[in-house]
Amino acid sequence: MAGLVGRLGWALLALLVGCQRAPVWPTERVAPVISPSAPLLNGIKATKDAGIVAHRGDLVLVGQEWPQLKWSGTAPEPTGPRDSPMAEVRLAPGGSVYYGFRSDFGPSIEVPQASWLCSLLAGTDAELKARLGSCGGLLRRARTPDGALVAFVEHPTESWPIGLVREGVLVASAKAAPLLGGRLVATRAGPLLLALRRWQRGDGAWTGGELVPFALRATQIVRLSPIPLDEVDARDGGRVTARIVTVDYTTADVRVAGKRQEIDRADGHVLNESVVEELYDLAALAEER
Repeated sequence: MAGLVGRLGWALLALLVGCQRAPVWPTERVAPVISPSAPLLNGIKATKDAGIVAHRGDLVLVGQEWPQLKWSGTAPEPTGPRDSPMAEVRLAPGGSVYYGFRSDFGPSIEVPQASWLCSLLAGTDAELKARLGSCGGLLRRARTPDGALVAFVEHPTESWPIGLVREGVLVASAKAAPLLGGRLVATRAGPLLLALRRWQRGDGAWTGGELVPFALRATQIVRLSPIPLDEVDARDGGRVTARIVTVDYTTADVRVAGKRQEIDRADGHVLNESVVEELYDLAALAEER
């Protein structure tokens, strides 16, 4: 019954907000990424490689446009060649400038301004409100298949909540460790945000990375079981244990592959080695409770 009341309350709120002639919050224009993978180049030459890749659902700020470019360079993941006019692109308002292909982006749309979203994420938390100045320039936004806006901050040392916004209303948030990136993935069980984070323990002697999936539900953000990535454990005085992997994504799963080694500290030779081969079904992750 409580869930039904919540859904009815949300529907009424959305109806009331929708009756406004214009949004009552400050907005800015962004472009949605419509290609599964969009290479973002470090320059506007055919010889330039893609420094990063944006993904379907990402909302990017588009600046000056440039003439057509035919490109078939390399990227951190497969994207295929391009032959399209280009434009300056930022993933976050204060982020680095890249050069993307206009064919990878849809028509621009209005979304809540980054600084206003930061205020929503901070809420009444005094510590977050004191750090608002570091949020706006690093805020990333993406749009889920049902039109919700997911907002998160890429910052190597500061923790910010992940927010889910519908019609200017923060309907859900979730605590998150400092994030180095995030990727929106649509699965048959609903959208996920795959958040990349680094961790360290044992006074820095044990470090690693992981993908933390967050299920984006109607009025909930649910943190799911993390996917372990690389790891280095140097707490043992005689040996170092290292997990060395690469990560491949598809629309259905995440594949983590590589090796795990135990290395002798004295002379650097490998004491033991095993294969790492792990497959994570994204829809199954999204169905976790």
